[in-house]
Amino acid sequence: MIVPQDVGESLEQQSPLHQTASVLVVDDEVDLCRLLVRLLTLDGVAAAYVTSGEAALEFVKAHSIKVMLLDLMMPGTTGFEVLQSLRASKEFSMLPVVIYSARVDAEIRDEARLLGAQAFVAKAVDSFDHLQMVVKQYAEPTTRPPGKKPNPPLLGPSRTGQC
Repeated sequence: MIVPQDVGESLEQQSPLHQTASVLVVDDEVDLCRLLVRLLTLDGVAAAYVTSGEAALEFVKAHSIKVMLLDLMMPGTTGFEVLQSLRASKEFSMLPVVIYSARVDAEIRDEARLLGAQAFVAKAVDSFDHLQMVVKQYAEPTTRPPGKKPNPPLLGPSRTGQC
């Protein structure tokens, strides 16, 4: 499933996705995707989501993005397989990928690092502030109205780690 921006507008009201999405969220949990896209959008970062590894690989071929936020544990094509495919491709080998996963053990982090992930953020309720910071390193904010400042982080300290 590929859903552009998902901020409550009809598809006709939204800008063409390939011109606006800086971040692609890839997770099989639709509600979490919608929440992450909403948080990023409110913070000035254009985002879209897909709900499978297969859709992520199709999406990057058809649209220009600056960073992928990737869950590892998905049915079908896993996040690890998506990352391997991206790194094996000349066109997408340098695409920044931030892993966002509930699996945080050292073996998982090591494998993600070896496959070329730029960062690893633990999927936890209190990690959205750190997640926003990491994603924004790779995605330029969309244009804000004059004088509008970015939203402050929404939640407190996070449990995170770098790859």
